[in-house]
This record gives sequence, structure tokens and C-alpha cells, in this order.
Amino acid sequence: DEAFAKLPAGTVETLLKPENKAKLAAILAYHVVPGKVMAKDVKTGGAVTVNGQRIDLVAKDGKVTVDGANVTTADVAASNGVIHVIDSVILPSDKNIVETAVAAGSFKTLATLIEKAGLAGALSGAGPFTVFAPTDEAFAKLPKETVDSLLKPEGKETLVKILTYHVVQGRVFSDKVAAKGWTTSTL
Repeated sequence: DEAFAKLPAGTVETLLKPENKAKLAAILAYHVVPGKVMAKDVKTGGAVTVNGQRIDLVAKDGKVTVDGANVTTADVAASNGVIHVIDSVILPSDKNIVETAVAAGSFKTLATLIEKAGLAGALSGAGPFTVFAPTDEAFAKLPKETVDSLLKPEGKETLVKILTYHVVQGRVFSDKVAAKGWTTSTL
């Protein structure tokens, strides 16, 4: 209850409205990891939640945090798993790939090119997608005329090919790529 009380005033009431049921379900599912993981088995890294997004776990000096929330009580046994009490409500991302790239501020060129290529709708869809997103700095390494040519109507087909080459179906986290020994040729 104390964790929910930390949320901005009216948040819980808003989430309980029928029209926000999906958002509430996504938040609750973000607090659940498949399987029974005891505190002694928690390792620093990521864990995929029931809602499909990943939480960040830090195990250090006998303490565990989950997306920055402190585990205050661990290993509360239940018939179908285990509960670890945390001191804050953790929130999943509610932004799609395009919104996330725009909000980050370092993908302005990519966002512009996605829009010009007509891919914003597709990348705002359900997905899941994994995008290997070049930063503005990466695009700045290209000759200016390269990007300019992609922005012309006759460059659209090439632009679409280049951008879609940076997109993989499914949600692939970097540690999974490294663990499987994947390379760009196997993605």
C-alpha cells in the first residue's frame, strides 16, 4: 500500500476506471516474472516480465533492487510461486518504438527518416520489434548528400530498405544476442 501511495495523486483511481483496464493489467504484469525465483538466486541483469518488457535487477551487498525499487521483504512463499515485496510501483514503458526514439532526443534524424519512409505507422504498431537504431551522431558520419538523397522522392525505396534492415521481428535484448553468439548475419 505504501508503494501505491507514492504514485501521483489520482493515479490509482484513474487506473481503476474501466477504460484503463489494459494499462492497469500491463502495469501489474510488469511486476511478475515467470517461474519461482528465490532471493538467493537473483543476479544482476535483466528479467523478462509477464507483460514482455524487461526489468533491471541489481543484486549487491545482500540487497536487491528491481528497476530501482528496493526489495524490502524477500521470499514470501505462495502455493504457486514466491513474492518479493518492493517499496515502489515499477512502471513499464507505455511508449512505442517511434515515441521512445523521439523522446530520447538523440534519434532526430532516424525519426525524420522513419516518417519520410512511411514506416512510422508500422513501427508504432503492436510488434514486438527490435530496432538497431543509429543515433544522430551515427548519421552525421555519413556524407550529407547521402541523407539528402534518401529524403528525395526517388530515394524512398532505398530509404525503406535501409531502415527495415535495422529492424528485427520480436523483442531481442542485447544480452540474449551476445549469449546466443548472434551476429548481424544470423539475425
